[in-house]
Amino acid sequence: MSLDALKSITQAEESARKAIAAAIQDSRAAVDEAERAGQDLIEKARLQAEEEAARLIRETEQEVSKEIEDLARTTVNKKAIMRSDVEKRLDQASDYIVGRIVNG
Repeated sequence: MSLDALKSITQAEESARKAIAAAIQDSRAAVDEAERAGQDLIEKARLQAEEEAARLIRETEQEVSKEIEDLARTTVNKKAIMRSDVEKRLDQASDYIVGRIVNG
């Protein structure tokens, strides 16, 4: 082989090695970028999930608070009705006892 042919082969091999090294470097950079993008997406999803959970908790607390208020009002109403019934019965019981004593 001639010296020119050997130089040409050597240059081609060197170019191939450089191209392979550049391709490896590019692929590593692409993988790194993909991993960063993936981590960013994961973080964004985590933040969205936290916001959604906080919103759901607030809504649930509001609903529970309303239910508690409704139950409290219902309980107060039931208490008033029961008190009225007891007072009527107490009056009836008093009348009955007095009638039994008087009529003996």
